Amino acid sequence: MEDIISVFINKIIDPDNPFGTSDAVRILLLQLSSLLVEQASSHIHDAANKKQGNKLRQLMTFAWPCLLSKNCVDPATKYHGHLLLSHIIAKFAIHKRIVLQVFNSLLKAHAVEARTVVRQALEILTPAMPGRMEDGNEMLTHWTKKIIVEEGQTVAQLVHILQLVVRHFKVYYPVRHHLIPHMVNSLHKLGFTSSASIEHRKLAVDLAEVVIKWEIQRIKDDQDPSFVEPAEQELSQALTQNLPVK
Repeated sequence: MEDIISVFINKIIDPDNPFGTSDAVRILLLQLSSLLVEQASSHIHDAANKKQGNKLRQLMTFAWPCLLSKNCVDPATKYHGHLLLSHIIAKFAIHKRIVLQVFNSLLKAHAVEARTVVRQALEILTPAMPGRMEDGNEMLTHWTKKIIVEEGQTVAQLVHILQLVVRHFKVYYPVRHHLIPHMVNSLHKLGFTSSASIEHRKLAVDLAEVVIKWEIQRIKDDQDPSFVEPAEQELSQALTQNLPVK
């Protein structure tokens, strides 16, 4: 007798005809699939087995068209597919190419209408990146920096990527040296122009705070604990003195 997860995967979703339902129904199916991967992954696939089982393959095939713009136009449907793939990547060993494709697509997803589900997907995928491939930290840095440099002239894109760094500053700590110059360059653009919004000014302050937190962590890693508290006070004073508060 089949369990409920097998019935859902084998008889409810249809990977061979992923657009056989309306977008609203497809979103619900993607949401339920994400919940099953998050809460019942052991009933879908043995994480210790690198060879994909049928259930896992079915779920990935169902979500895959959401990565292809020509196949998936509705933003909500598209990024709920990304959310499912992010859950799968966080739970199972997935090919590096797929991990990078999903991550890169989410990094570029700054449209307002998809903000909530994109953030959900990045909250799951970003912490998993360093451990999902041998050069995980390198890839994390490469794609984050690439988008800041090449597409950061679009303010919405720049805000999207820098907010990710702020939320996951602990994940980015090992590769901070590659990002700090670009973060500092973004401070003036975001926080100290006459047209800067409250949201952008807050982000500028958050970026400065992240740089300070990284420096405090470096001191903790490199020095005797007795030096940490004075260093924290000194850095806090420097921030207060050098960043105008309005």
